[in-house]
Amino acid sequence: MPYNQKIADAFDGVAVHSCGRWAHTMLKLRGFKNIIMVDCALQTDPDPTPHAPEEVRQAMKGSTMITKVRVGSDAVLFIPVLERVFDPSLRLVVHLDFSAERARENYQVVTDMLARLYDGSYPPGFSAAPG
Repeated sequence: MPYNQKIADAFDGVAVHSCGRWAHTMLKLRGFKNIIMVDCALQTDPDPTPHAPEEVRQAMKGSTMITKVRVGSDAVLFIPVLERVFDPSLRLVVHLDFSAERARENYQVVTDMLARLYDGSYPPGFSAAPG
């Protein structure tokens, strides 16, 4: 943890990624400065030992940090996972694995879903639209 803080301070902000389950550490990162994002998997496509969505929600809800979740590329599987991780106070970024056949459709599914879940009231500075 002290090394993450030194790197974050040196670069004026850092994102922290870890494979596997590490929600207990996410909670500890909330007390550090310049940690701007955490990145984790919620599906077995991107990580063989993904988080339970509820663990990530509990660790990150109400935080000013961005929570980036990797959910694979199968909408049938990732839709319920996103519903389980969702909290209106999460600054959520959804990372989809690329699928040439489903890229456009998956993007639209996630965009529509985030708009529905956030009901137009995104956390400050965020929206479901690109740019």
